[in-house]
Amino acid sequence: MKKIMTEELPSSGSTNHEHHWQKVDGGGDAQHDMLVCKHEDCSASKLVEKPKVQEADQKGKSLLLG
Repeated sequence: MKKIMTEELPSSGSTNHEHHWQKVDGGGDAQHDMLVCKHEDCSASKLVEKPKVQEADQKGKSLLLG
């Protein structure tokens, strides 16, 4: 299941809407993912830091994403 990030920002048009962010495959760089708004006629985009994988101590605990 894909997670959708939402954030309320002014759109490029005269009315505001709640952006529904979608990750662009191949967008961004080694440290960032590119997100674009799924709304039609909205050209909003942003870069966000990629989640980092952190290893827990070696007592059999699972990996944490954060």
